Amino acid sequence: MDAIFKKENVYVAIVDKDIQEGLDKKELEGFICETYGDEDVHLYGGRVVIRPVSGDLRMTIDGVIISSLRANNVLTVYNYIDIQTCTAYLNQIENLGVDTFLENFKKQLLAFKDEIIELTNKYEQEQSIKFDDNVSKKLDSLRKTLLELSMALFFLMVNLNAGLENQTYIDTYNTIVNQYFD
Repeated sequence: MDAIFKKENVYVAIVDKDIQEGLDKKELEGFICETYGDEDVHLYGGRVVIRPVSGDLRMTIDGVIISSLRANNVLTVYNYIDIQTCTAYLNQIENLGVDTFLENFKKQLLAFKDEIIELTNKYEQEQSIKFDDNVSKKLDSLRKTLLELSMALFFLMVNLNAGLENQTYIDTYNTIVNQYFD
């Protein structure tokens, strides 16, 4: 089982461990989610949603997908994150709040976008001097990544801070859910 637990306001990732016989994972104290589960988990008044996706997790915050970047031969943006990254993000959210996490995430994406633009310009200059098929493939990958980063940044910038204390949002959400839903 690969799962996330929360105990004493700290999220931890449990990786490659078998659950004890006779225990139901959903009844375990602090169980949040697992990578091969089948249910979405709503945290922080529904602002953060975690969905299991084939051994990884998709995290959305206020409807914005938190992406990960991976580089093999090409740089690719994925709409899911591994369990350790998700746990680290949840701990940041727990300690800093949802809005601060989003602001920090946006700043990191902007800085990374600037690096990609600089690298793209360098490769374009090389291509103008002498065409190289390998550099052309790298340029295509970088341009695709720039497009995906721009879309992610657009959604982050459109996401307006409501100006509410996170706890106020959570309390209001819980009140409505307890009052009107099973």
